[in-house]
Amino acid sequence: MAGPGSEPGELSDSELLRLLGEEPGGHALQPGDSGKPNSSSDLPLESLKKVLTEDSAAGKVKRKRAQTPLEKYYLKYLCVTDLSTQSWCEQQMVYGRELPQLQAPETVVLLNTGKSIHLARELEVHDVVKIRTTSREDSWAIKILNLLSVIPVLQAGILKHQNGVATAGSTFSQSRQLSCLFETTETIPLLSEFKYIRQNAWLLLSGTERPHQENPPATDTLTFIVQESSLDILQHVDEDTDQLECKISRYFTDNTQILWPGLQTQVHKLDSWFTGTIKHLADKFTITVFLVQSSASKEAENQVPEDVSQGNAGRFYLSGVFLVRTGPSLIQSGLNKDVLLSCAFSVDHHTDVTIKWVLQQRGGHKKLIFAYNGFTRQVEHKDKRAEMFLAEMPKGNASLLLRTVGVRDAGTYSCSILVSSLLWAQNVQLEIVEKPTVTLNADVLSLVEGDEHKLVCDISHFYPHDAEAQWLQEPMEQGMLPHVVSHVVSSSHRHNSDGTYSFSSYFLLKASLRDDGRRYTCRVEHRSLKHPIKKSLTVKVTESTSATWFLVILLILLAGCLVVTLYYLYRGMSTNKPKPY
Repeated sequence: MAGPGSEPGELSDSELLRLLGEEPGGHALQPGDSGKPNSSSDLPLESLKKVLTEDSAAGKVKRKRAQTPLEKYYLKYLCVTDLSTQSWCEQQMVYGRELPQLQAPETVVLLNTGKSIHLARELEVHDVVKIRTTSREDSWAIKILNLLSVIPVLQAGILKHQNGVATAGSTFSQSRQLSCLFETTETIPLLSEFKYIRQNAWLLLSGTERPHQENPPATDTLTFIVQESSLDILQHVDEDTDQLECKISRYFTDNTQILWPGLQTQVHKLDSWFTGTIKHLADKFTITVFLVQSSASKEAENQVPEDVSQGNAGRFYLSGVFLVRTGPSLIQSGLNKDVLLSCAFSVDHHTDVTIKWVLQQRGGHKKLIFAYNGFTRQVEHKDKRAEMFLAEMPKGNASLLLRTVGVRDAGTYSCSILVSSLLWAQNVQLEIVEKPTVTLNADVLSLVEGDEHKLVCDISHFYPHDAEAQWLQEPMEQGMLPHVVSHVVSSSHRHNSDGTYSFSSYFLLKASLRDDGRRYTCRVEHRSLKHPIKKSLTVKVTESTSATWFLVILLILLAGCLVVTLYYLYRGMSTNKPKPY
């Protein structure tokens, strides 16, 4: 509300037009009037100012000030959707009218590729579980639950990177240093064996010439300084340094000079190659970086000694030229789900790469799943359920998407990448784990005392086959532990058509009145379960009907005997009575 002394410009448009439509003498403008004053003294606005000034001084004017759109709505600011909603609705209507079969074939391919890429990004964060709905309310409820589950993540402010999630704390990008172990092998004389020699080392990024003062290097510590290059290591490994494990070792080239673009070499002297492997302690990822010390560089005189023993120390300048990154080394999945096997690479220059995915199953059998030759642009596709993202390979994406996995897909998958003369492979183990389904042959079992009945617990469609079942007799009193039923028999495992297993666990129960109202529980444990599955049934026992009938018949016989006895007594008394004549 406008208070006293408000300016005329604070009136609403309707109030201003209504007042401007009146002459100073109170005569309203007629339709034939032009509405234009003859002089400045006749202006309606001047009269309006005079009237408003007098009324404001008397405290009579209290008009509502016109609100701007931003003041009218509670947000007080514009959102992106406010600017794009109209265009989106128009496009949505256009797309809704178009029939899918009228789209160009290349458009359909692009849309399907986009769906696959989106699914791959989604699987990097969480699993996708399909839920069958029967109504629109159920569909909206699932959407709302998905939104609610993401809100805490957004509130926590977790930073997303291209290949992982950055956690809070002293990250690698902040410290730019990492404690490592330098590992070499030594041949034992007269024996065809090797022993590993490990020495403390530091891995420093360019700009960090020495470790921080809170981590002073020991006298026997090697320092590897990775010089600047187009290879961004932090993009793939920016995590808390306390959660990273680092190992540096030599990469043997069999006395062959590797010709790497942009790397100066000497003919009579070989370059020194190393691999730096960084693993996340929570098994989020594993990254391997190829490091090289050029024989033609200024620092080549200070080379890493071949014989690493305690007491050796020094600073060595290397260049990172090629890296391979994979996700968790162990992935568990249920049946008929889509699984993403993460694998990425980065090279310090633009070049063609060769990528292979090979599956090694039990018994050592190897199977080629997917292969891509960057030189010939040829694709070798052995399994139609396996997909690679060809459009993203130039960006370093070598991940493999497996659709509707089954038991036959379990094994160790190897992602091998060949760049120039450097070949590296990292393994990802896929483990198929399917939860069992537990059912009982009854929920409530009504028995008669003395009867025998078989209680059956069916454990079906689980994988692998190491499942255990137990029958428990629940106590009638609270606070007591259940009793394990001892006379339990288990059937042999049945192999289902989908590769899963099933078996049954049962025992014979002889009904007793003391078991009336007792609960029997089948408890199942399996590696796919965080907590055991428990299924219970209640036993109700009634007295035997044969005993009841026996008592009834006995009572009838006793009553009959009593009647007959009373009858004969009555006749005897009547016979012994003296006659009157």
